[in-house]
Amino acid sequence: LNQPFAYLLYQRKNLSIHASAIQIIDDAFIFIGLSGGGKSYLVSELLEYGKLITEDISRITFQDNTPYVNPSHCLMKLDNLNHTDEDFFLFNSKLSYDNRNRSSYSVKSKFISKRPIELKACFLLNFSNKFSIKELNEKESFAALMQSSFKSNPIFCSKENDIAIDEQLVNVINTSKFYIMNRKKEPNNSHKFMNFIKDNFQ
Repeated sequence: LNQPFAYLLYQRKNLSIHASAIQIIDDAFIFIGLSGGGKSYLVSELLEYGKLITEDISRITFQDNTPYVNPSHCLMKLDNLNHTDEDFFLFNSKLSYDNRNRSSYSVKSKFISKRPIELKACFLLNFSNKFSIKELNEKESFAALMQSSFKSNPIFCSKENDIAIDEQLVNVINTSKFYIMNRKKEPNNSHKFMNFIKDNFQ
């Protein structure tokens, strides 16, 4: 139901992003990218350092033009838990409808954010042979965020709503940092990510 709810939010001129989000200290960081790009996987690794805000769909709201990521349900779709501490999760069941053969896990309550958290940065995830994080310019940021946002379908069939969402996208770009994060398809990227966060945001 994630996608139908995201489109319902769009119809109410809410900015919804295909993204997962983690709270670290009092800051929110969101991860965008194609399906299968490791958004949920990375957030599950980062529970060692923070709290889950939302998985798969991120609703962005604004307070005095400052973007906030809103909390959602406690469920995550993951292949397995071999990469992280099982103490963060409760197993639910295999997802018979999932074409990637994932299972549903509930994140334990103490590892879940309960309030909107100010958005500090957005990371476009990409698989590569070498770990790197590079800041994106405004044009690159807008393209990345536009591709991950829920808009009218067919495109431009609701011009008024699309203009409202575009204005919110611009607001996010003007107030938050955007990066592309290249990394290998393996565990332990969370340590490298946290080193970057400590150097640049704490």
